[in-house]
Amino acid sequence: MIKLILFLSIIILTALFLIYKKFTYDKDIKSALKRIFLLTILTASTIFSRYLVIYTPLLLLHILALMIGWGFLFALFLNKTDKTWPIFLPLATIALFFISAFFVAEFD
Repeated sequence: MIKLILFLSIIILTALFLIYKKFTYDKDIKSALKRIFLLTILTASTIFSRYLVIYTPLLLLHILALMIGWGFLFALFLNKTDKTWPIFLPLATIALFFISAFFVAEFD
């Protein structure tokens, strides 16, 4: 778990550095806030991954969605793409987790 936290903190610090460099070059606060919002969504989705261990196939799908999301986030930071929808893929797997829990859970 410590290795994951260390790796995630290095990724987040790198992303914040790229946001800062882009902001100091462009002075575009709207773009900087959008990138910080997307970074926050992916960070929260990554932290939520530990709860998905219950459903292994969904966990594997979530990990794949996280890799795609982080890749597109850094591609967005490096101006390689303008697509933002792949960054929201981990949220879809989290929604699937809650939907499946709703249908499987027993209510008294």
